[in-house]
Amino acid sequence: MESLYRDDWLTRKIVDIVPYDCVREWREWAGEAQAVARLKALESRLNLRRAVQRAMVMGRLYGGGALIIGTTETDPAALRSELRPEAVGPNGIVLLHAVSRWQLAVAEIERDPLSPWFGEPKAYEVTAPERGALVLHLSRVIRFLGNPLADPSLFGADLWSDSVLTALYDAIHAGGSDIGQTEPSWPDSRRHVNCERARRPPSPAGTRGARLLEHQPRRLTRHA
Repeated sequence: MESLYRDDWLTRKIVDIVPYDCVREWREWAGEAQAVARLKALESRLNLRRAVQRAMVMGRLYGGGALIIGTTETDPAALRSELRPEAVGPNGIVLLHAVSRWQLAVAEIERDPLSPWFGEPKAYEVTAPERGALVLHLSRVIRFLGNPLADPSLFGADLWSDSVLTALYDAIHAGGSDIGQTEPSWPDSRRHVNCERARRPPSPAGTRGARLLEHQPRRLTRHA
């Protein structure tokens, strides 16, 4: 998938077009002017628009992407706890990281049907070279998917989905082969048309003018 995305323009367009269109016009906030200004400033500081686009691209390409929400909390025990929006201050969110499914590990899925988190991971794990393994509560990660599976557990992919390219692979491959094997239908030659008169006065309008043009003398030469 990675090679197709990097080397084939059609594959890249299929993956990129939806994320691009989703963030192209972005959104408009309605409300009190100062509150709207603060929201826009926060979005700009976090580069939210770009982060969402990247996470969506990875979701469509790899079958899974995510945004990691970073707050002022850095204690490992706090990262394991649920992120409650009401407890986050005006500048409480300090970063957003877009990552692919391959950068997140999931140890266990919640199987209790009475849990509000049923079917979700109990936690995510991210490996940081300087910090070691960090365990993140699922509320601190936002998933982005590609083409959903009817029952992911049957495919050993409880959490993720198919790449949008999976169902299109044969068509993309066949289309690329056809283009590569197509030969030009014209000879490798140049044709020059030399008219006896390079410039002609404007012709009379209407049918009479068309007839005059038809009878103008021309000399055509072809150079292979």
